[in-house]
Amino acid sequence: MSDRIKPRLNEIVEQIELFRYDVDVPRHYSWGNWDSRQIGFIRIASGGHSGWGENRITSNDKHVDIVKWASCFAELKGRTITEALDLVADRLKVWGTLRCEMAEMALLDLAGNCGGYRQWTFLISAASTPSPDSIAF
Repeated sequence: MSDRIKPRLNEIVEQIELFRYDVDVPRHYSWGNWDSRQIGFIRIASGGHSGWGENRITSNDKHVDIVKWASCFAELKGRTITEALDLVADRLKVWGTLRCEMAEMALLDLAGNCGGYRQWTFLISAASTPSPDSIAF
């Protein structure tokens, strides 16, 4: 990783907030219909900085218990960003991809914001050479 791009991965996760946004616009697909979608936005904070992530919580279930759905994120609080990222990776089978993607997105955004960089900047700089299946624009 470049010396000029150093995300701060040792910051402690101090606060986690989840916000719910309901979308009631029907979507019709060949495999089924979504009459509603419940979207979640997560904010993970440390040292005056925040990282944000989002994902679909559920479809067609306006009565989903958001507290129960998000309770797993409490495990991240008090850990370093590195520890929290490792925990998310370990919990993939238990939490599922929607929760893990949301948490990972927010943690990477937080790491970049703590170091004063955009998330994609330090992710790209971490790769020394492009992989054979990468694409550049």
